[in-house]
Amino acid sequence: MTMRKTCPNCNGILELHKDRYVCESCGSSFAVDHDIQDVRRVREETAAEREAAWKTRVQEVNSTRQELDRKSRENDAKRVRFSNKSTVIICAIVISVPMLILYTMGYMLHFSGLFLKNVGSKEPSDISETDEDGENAARVPVDASLIEADTEAMQKLYESAEYEMKYYNSGKLVFGDPEITAMSTGEYTLEDVFVLSMEQVDNIYFVYNAVFEDVETGERYDICCPVYFIIHKDKDCENGYRLDYSPHTREVYDKEKDISVYDRESFDRIIVGKGNVIGKTDIDFSNS
Repeated sequence: MTMRKTCPNCNGILELHKDRYVCESCGSSFAVDHDIQDVRRVREETAAEREAAWKTRVQEVNSTRQELDRKSRENDAKRVRFSNKSTVIICAIVISVPMLILYTMGYMLHFSGLFLKNVGSKEPSDISETDEDGENAARVPVDASLIEADTEAMQKLYESAEYEMKYYNSGKLVFGDPEITAMSTGEYTLEDVFVLSMEQVDNIYFVYNAVFEDVETGERYDICCPVYFIIHKDKDCENGYRLDYSPHTREVYDKEKDISVYDRESFDRIIVGKGNVIGKTDIDFSNS
């Protein structure tokens, strides 16, 4: 049996178009002769720069993991304190109001009988909305306002996106039809930050505009560089979600033209158009 490849960004099915895998769900594309998690980026760095960048990234990842572990321990401590308080309250009720408990139990037995009777008369469509496995329930997007309110997390995401732009979105870029070879000028600006909810995943995007220059004519081009982070729904976390601070770059593939495109209009049409922008931040990172 042939295993179908899936998109690492949204778990959509990948189909082979010429020499690339293309996601039918989110429009991402990947080279056939590379690992499916690789994205196309052209960069010219010396061995020393790559080694220094790697060491810096490892330090940042370790720092982020330590911070997540600290928050996890704090959440565990809160749950323990809450559990202890609940135990004390329950014991006080049991000791001081025994008659009330007996009355309540009788009432609950009566109510349970009515409840079971009502459940038995429900249509299957009503019950499916509360299924534990959630197979029939629609996916609920993350609350974007909670993410924007967490200024510390937003600052970490911004710093990680800036790192990605500095070390991985520089060098040479070949694009267009006919092909144009351009070099990065090192100039880029952050244009937009928003949460994009798609069918199977929520991502937070930092959309940059980078300037590249044609190596032959000197003409300058504005290149759309989306950097995104995956948001994991996690009921065990305090706010109901968990952020992945590892940055990902988005290559936009136009299936009609059968080429990768790098303008903001195509990004909005092919990627943003397939989802729903549920949160757009106005945080000013310029003074960070």
